[in-house]
Amino acid sequence: ALVGLNLFLPFEVRSHVARVTELLLSGNLAPVWEILARKAEANWHLLTRSPWGTTRALQLLLLVAILVHSRQEVRRLGEERPLFTGGLAGLGVGALVALLCNDSGVTAACTMLVFLLVPLFWTLFVPGGEDLVNPLAVSATARKG
Repeated sequence: ALVGLNLFLPFEVRSHVARVTELLLSGNLAPVWEILARKAEANWHLLTRSPWGTTRALQLLLLVAILVHSRQEVRRLGEERPLFTGGLAGLGVGALVALLCNDSGVTAACTMLVFLLVPLFWTLFVPGGEDLVNPLAVSATARKG
C-alpha cells in the first residue's frame, strides 16, 4: 500500500522500491535486471566471503534438522499454538524476502532466523520451555509474582 501511495510522488523523491515498481509497470525491465544482478552479486559475495554465509548454512541445517527430527512435535505445536507457529512462519517468509530483496539480505535473513530458531529450539528441546512461550502461563506467573 505504501508503495502505491509512493507512486504518486515525483520520481526524484520516490523510494527505490516505488521506482522499481514503476519500471516494472512501464515494461522497462533492463534497469530492473541490473538491480537484481547487483543484489545477487552482493549477496553472493556475503555468502561466499563472509561469516554470514557460514552462519546462514548452519541456520538452515539446524532448521532442517529440527523439522526432520521433531516432525510430530512441530505439528503438535502448530495445532496447539497456531499464533506462535504463525509468527515463526512469518519470520521465515520475512527472512526469505529480505534475502531476495536486499543488497545485504544474507545479513538481514540471518538476523531474522535467530528470532525463529531460538524460540523454536527452546520450545521443543528445553524442559519446561513450552510454558515460557505460553502467554497464559506467563500472565499467571506475573500475577503470582
